[in-house]
This record gives sequence, structure tokens and C-alpha cells, in this order.
Amino acid sequence: LMFRLSVPAILAQLINVLLKREYTMKYSIILSNLGSCSDRYVAGGYSEKTDLAEQLNRLGELQGIHGVELVGTWHVSEENMDLLCEKTREMGLPVVSIIPDHFGTAQWGRGAFTSPLESIRKLAVKETLDMCRFARMLNCPTVSIWNGQDGFDYPLQVNYIDTNNWLIDGIREVAANAPDINIALEYKPKEPRNHCFLPNLYSAMFTAIKTGMPNVGITIDYGHSVEAYENVSEAVCLADKNSMLMHIHINDNYRL
Repeated sequence: LMFRLSVPAILAQLINVLLKREYTMKYSIILSNLGSCSDRYVAGGYSEKTDLAEQLNRLGELQGIHGVELVGTWHVSEENMDLLCEKTREMGLPVVSIIPDHFGTAQWGRGAFTSPLESIRKLAVKETLDMCRFARMLNCPTVSIWNGQDGFDYPLQVNYIDTNNWLIDGIREVAANAPDINIALEYKPKEPRNHCFLPNLYSAMFTAIKTGMPNVGITIDYGHSVEAYENVSEAVCLADKNSMLMHIHINDNYRL
């Protein structure tokens, strides 16, 4: 298991106790955390923009980091693959996960896997499979899907049956065409949509099971789990019990 941010040793002990076996705790960081860090208020970023090479240089200066997590087209492309391979090998930091960007551009505004437009749904599958191909080139075991734009804002805004089928079918197609890659579903109750289609552990596990694919599992984001009013330790244990725990993100969302 790889973790996004450093956490106290007590958390490592807690997970070992909960899962009744020893894990070697390794911490990774999402590379965009080393960039200019924008938000909805300061869209241009809180510091000067940095390119991929500078972010990788900053990564190499950190202590206690065992890997790096990349975000889809933000960091990964045909053009920069040589740079990524060279720098991560030079630093001895493996790429532990790639997150396809299903949330950050206008084309996903009405959904990615659940868009009412078939062309967009096909694009979501294609771009995810592109990330699986890049993952192989980087010896990365996991593609972690946070499909934040798949959801709805108002009652009866979408056809719930169709969107559920599209989501399951899309994930299944990805997993079937990338059987050597872990496809980890990261859930979150809301934001950017008022209601996301994978709002909690059980919905994500149900979706994974319905795909019928053994390489589909779960990413548990601590803050998202708290936001879903879950007991995070219970979520970790249940995902692990069902052999679905693939990845963990550590943050507390200020306990919101």
C-alpha cells in the first residue's frame, strides 16, 4: 500500500492491528502538490507556475517519500514519458498510481463514464486505457479512478438506471482491456457534483463487484471517507476483507 502524505507512526500501528498483519508503511505524494497549488478562489495558483521537470526536482529533495502519484494528462503524456522514466529511476522513486483526469476539464462537465453523450463516455474509457498503457511503461501497478464529475446536482436530473449501467460498463471495459493493472475506484460523496455516483465504500464495492473483474478494487481517501460519515478503520477493514483495498490517500479534510 502506498500513502499520499506522511502520517504519525500510530496510524501505521493502528492499520497493522486492524488488519491483523504487518504492513511496511510507505508514503508517496501526488506530484501536483509540489506545483503552484490553485483552488477555486485563486485559479492561477498561489505561487509561480512550475513545469514537470521542476516538480520532479522538488520531489527529489523531499525526505521520507517512497514513491510518487501522477495525475493523467497533467503529468503524463507521450512527450514527457522519457523524462518521467529517467527522473523516477534516478531518484529511486516508483510511480505507484496514475489518476486519470476525469474531473478537471470542461469536456467532463456532464460526466465522464456517465455522460449522456456516447462519444464522451467512449473518450473516458479511451483516456483511462491510455493511462493504463503509460502505467505499464512506468512499471506502475495502479490506475486510481476518481470520476468526480459523474453524478448529479438536482433530483431526476439524470436517468439513474442508465448512468449506473454506463458506469459499470465503462469500468468493466477498462479492466478487461488492462488485466495487468489494478483499477482502483476512489469514492467521494459530493463535489464537484452535489451527489457523486460513488459516494461511499459500499457503492464503490458494489460497482467493483458488478464489473465481474478481479482487477477492480478500491482507493480509500481518508478525508472522503470522513465526509461520507464512515468509520474509516471499518472501511479499511471491510475493503481488505473483500480483497479490494488497493490504495489509500491520507488527509483529514479538516474533519468536514
